[in-house]
Order: sequence, then structure tokens, then C-alpha cells
Amino acid sequence: ESVAWYPDGARLVVAGRDGDVRIIDPDTVRIEHRLRGIKSHAWSLAVTPDGRQIIVAGGGGEVARLPVPRSAQ
Repeated sequence: ESVAWYPDGARLVVAGRDGDVRIIDPDTVRIEHRLRGIKSHAWSLAVTPDGRQIIVAGGGGEVARLPVPRSAQ
């Protein structure tokens, strides 16, 4: 439902109906990491400029800040 690029353009971050966030290698389209995001449908997300956190928001005003795993930074 929502897609954002990492600041360096090396990865995509995707969130969907299940509220989870996936970090994807755009060259292989392989999911590198799956993070538990929010309980509701994710409508929007953003990656912080330093690439260390992902903000995801969804139904009912639910918002979560997720730390990005070191291996994905």
C-alpha cells in the first residue's frame, strides 16, 4: 500500500494491509527484512534521512517508529 526509497536509493521499504514493513533489494526483489509494524492496515511510511528508522502509520491513527536492523543500514 505504501512504498519509500532508502535515502541512498539502495533499498525499498514497503508496507501493506497486514501492517508489516518489508525491506526489499530492488535489484533482486528479495525481501531482506520483515519488521512487525502496526496492527492495522498501513497507509503511509517514511524512512528517516539517516536510514536508521522507519515511521509507519495506518488505520485509527496508529503510528509506529521502527528501528532498522543494522544489517539493513
